[in-house]
Order: sequence, then C-alpha cells, then structure tokens
Amino acid sequence: MFKKSKILSILIAFALLFSFTLTAYASDITYYNVDATTKWTMYASTSHMGSKSTTYKYDSTTIQTTYETAVKNGIGMWGSNISCTNSSSTTVGAIKASALSSTATAETGRSYNSSTMHTTTWSITIYSTNFDKNDPATQQRTIAHEIGHVYGLMHVPSSSQIMYDTASSTKSVTSDDKAGMDVMTHAHTHTTTHSGTVETHSTSQHKVRCSTCKAYRLVSCTYSMYHSGTKHYLDYNCACGNKSSSSWNCSGNPCILPFSIGYETE
Repeated sequence: MFKKSKILSILIAFALLFSFTLTAYASDITYYNVDATTKWTMYASTSHMGSKSTTYKYDSTTIQTTYETAVKNGIGMWGSNISCTNSSSTTVGAIKASALSSTATAETGRSYNSSTMHTTTWSITIYSTNFDKNDPATQQRTIAHEIGHVYGLMHVPSSSQIMYDTASSTKSVTSDDKAGMDVMTHAHTHTTTHSGTVETHSTSQHKVRCSTCKAYRLVSCTYSMYHSGTKHYLDYNCACGNKSSSSWNCSGNPCILPFSIGYETE
C-alpha cells in the first residue's frame, strides 16, 4: 500500500509541474543565484562595481603607448553598458604590464567595501610575453574579458561569450554578458518589483526567476491538503507571492490520485 509521505511528495510534485508568471517582490542582489539558464555569473562574494562609471590610469607612458588601442577597443565592446574612462588622476583603476612568466594572458585584481560590496580599487595586469603574441582582435577581447572581471562578472561555460575563460578572436559581448553586467552596475536591480517566473526547484522550494537578467531567488512553499464533499484539494502558498489550488473528484477519503503512477508495496 502507499505510505502517507509518498502520497504527499507525489501530490506536491504534481502541483509543481506548472510554471507561473508573476510580479516578483523586491530583494537585494545578495539573495539571487545564477545557474545554466542565467548564462552569466558573478563573484561568490557578490562583490561588484555598483555603477556604470569607473576610471583608470596607466602605470607608465610606455604601457599606455603599447596597449592603449587594445584597452580602448576592449572597453568599447561593452558599449553603453559601462563607462570606463582614462583619467591620469584616478586612484580607482590601473592598467599594468608585466614581463614575468605566467600561464595567464592578463589578470584582474580587485578590492571592495565589505558593507556595500562595491568595488573600491582594481587593476588589470597584462602579461606581455603572452599578450603580445596575440592578434589585435584577441587582444581587445582579452581586455573586454578582464573588464568583465573588474565589474564583478566571472567565467561562463559558453565559448561564444566574452566571459568564457579562454582567449580567442571570435568571442563577443553577448546579450547574456550584458544582462549580467547590468546587474553588476545596478542598471538593473532586484530592489524594485519586476516580472518573473516561478519554476520547480524541489518539493519545498521554487525558483523565482527574473525575466530580465534570468537570475533567480529560492523561495519556500507551504502546502495544505483537505477533503471536502466529493473533491480533494491541494493548496500551496509560496513566499514568492504565488498561490494556487488543485482539486479533483474522488470517492471517499483518502482519495484516488487523478493520474496513474507507480507505487511501492510493503
């Protein structure tokens, strides 16, 4: 015969097969998660720029002369999603170069305010031995990739995206990269209401996914089942604001489930 706990889990799974569109409640970036559907990711600490605007300077005139074209073109790949400008008086960002041996083509360093999680200083170090071997298209994409790190983005598994971890001349700043960047700069936030969808995560939680950036927040759900008249009801009420009720005709209490399923005997 069925165990009560097995019936409950099957009923819950049945209810969670549906996907809902709703207006999600406001919440800070630190409560949101990313997955394969999101197609961008951020530093585990969720530290990020917090603004489109930042400035940088070159460590020397030689570095500027050698790498300015690659730096400008790399920054330019992000278009209006960022404002990253050269300023000789800045104390925020620095473009450096090193002749040391490294497995990297370039490397980003950052510090941030632990209260706001916003970037306070950053640097991009170009490893000239490796960087200089590349063609101009790859060089500018390397800089664009590092700029993504500067603002708070991390690596992604898609080789077509600029945040893929291997240098190439064909990567581009995709709409998914830009969606992540807009979160890093607060051009898009979760502190105001926004359209989203509710997806199954487990028998006790939903993913409330933002329709704009595809990041999600996990929310817990509560369930209640009851029998009334000739029907059995399953209601669930989620912290995300989604409510729903399912019912089916039955004869007696407990009810027969409204679909065929496998079961265990004991």
